[in-house]
Amino acid sequence: GQLRAQLARRLVEALLEQGADPNLVLPEGVAAIHLAAGTEREGGVRCLGLILRHGGDPNARSAEALTPLHVAASWGCHRCLELLLRTGGDPELRDQDGKRAVDLALEQGNRVCAQVLRDWQRAARCLPPGKGDPSPPWCTGLRLGSAEPSGAAALPALDGDASDLEGTGSSDATVLLSGQPGSSPGAGGSPGSSPTILLGSGECECPADADEPPQPLSDATLLRELHRLGADPGPVTALTRRVYVQRLAALSEEAAAGERRGANPRSVLQVHARTPPPCPPRCRRRADGVPAAPPGHSPELAAALETCRIPDCADDELALARQFDCPNGGRRWRGGTLKSSFNYLLLDPRATQDLPLRSHLLSPAERFRTFVQAIFYVGKGTRARPYCHLYEALSHYRAGKAKACPKVRRILEIWASGQGVLSVHCFQSAVPAEAFTREACLVEAIGLRMLTNQKKGNCYGVAATWPTPRRRRLGVHMLHRAMRIFLAEGERQLRPADIQAGR
Repeated sequence: GQLRAQLARRLVEALLEQGADPNLVLPEGVAAIHLAAGTEREGGVRCLGLILRHGGDPNARSAEALTPLHVAASWGCHRCLELLLRTGGDPELRDQDGKRAVDLALEQGNRVCAQVLRDWQRAARCLPPGKGDPSPPWCTGLRLGSAEPSGAAALPALDGDASDLEGTGSSDATVLLSGQPGSSPGAGGSPGSSPTILLGSGECECPADADEPPQPLSDATLLRELHRLGADPGPVTALTRRVYVQRLAALSEEAAAGERRGANPRSVLQVHARTPPPCPPRCRRRADGVPAAPPGHSPELAAALETCRIPDCADDELALARQFDCPNGGRRWRGGTLKSSFNYLLLDPRATQDLPLRSHLLSPAERFRTFVQAIFYVGKGTRARPYCHLYEALSHYRAGKAKACPKVRRILEIWASGQGVLSVHCFQSAVPAEAFTREACLVEAIGLRMLTNQKKGNCYGVAATWPTPRRRRLGVHMLHRAMRIFLAEGERQLRPADIQAGR
């Protein structure tokens, strides 16, 4: 094991010295530095150090806007996390869902990583800016040891032991913050010890018993606080969360100012009760009769629903399909290369109200909006089991089970109303990887919060390297194509008896 790690490290070093770019995003959507950041073994930490020494960017973005800090925090690699922080990693950067590294650490239950990030951010706020310090502005004043600057030059020697990665400098002005309260200061750290952060010289202006930095608000807490202060927010999404947090801060300041003036906080906040203010009744619908797009959709789909201008992504769809059309080029795709997959959309007939039959009475915008609002699940199926996505709901229906996932609950509600589920099959005869990619683009366009899907899905091939807005535009394009298929074929409701017969 040790010999293999040494060989791997030498190979990495040789590639880097030959000019390999560790920040290049691969077709899988990540760069070499992201892969190294997710390995906590000693060899992995040393490889990360090598990459950082040879131009690795601790803030490099993956296809999903993840930084190496996000990866290390998510996988619980606290030593990689500390190394990235000490070489310029920015813990305030957010991924495409608006989450920081500390948010992912808390979601995955990695308390040690979360504590490392909190201590580092608290120390950065406390220390005064140092003159001539090459560190980024957010970590000015932080350093590894007594006289080492931050950045690549501050990386530990690769030939040292594990404690080198924890920082070994000693100075009269050096303060050590431990990841666990009550632990005694020490110069080094074993792999199993609590993570530590070494602060450079400079007195902390915060009192020793200063409060901990505020914990990230959950979506429910954020909405509750906004309602308490008189606001009327919509759903919290990756796109709206930052706006709502800023609005909450502004409302809280207004409330505090009103209380200081002796005014009624509620009256002070009335001007902020709705942003934007409610429209007059005549303005709540567009001139073409289409109501305002509900929050939660991607910006690309929201714009299409408002204007009925569908992005022309035929070239992107052709590029996506062409890559999977002849998959026997030596590359292995997820699920194999048999062209037996398709995508499907589950629709609620209570929302469509036989849309194909009445579509000629509606404007194009109303047709598209009705279709999108009826979708509650996006998935991938196969010809061998075309209705496998309904079998779980059928088992709950037969057994009368109470607990079920959101998708199954929605299906059971539809069946209980006496109607059947609408399953729109589209993009037939695809290899699994293509179907997975189309599914991910569709989910990104609609918005995960607007569906009963549990995850966004994965993109493969060339689409994995595209920026998120480009994939979402393709998703809107494919949604409109799926609607045309639905309107041409008509509504075909599936009830429990239909699934039993076809099973």
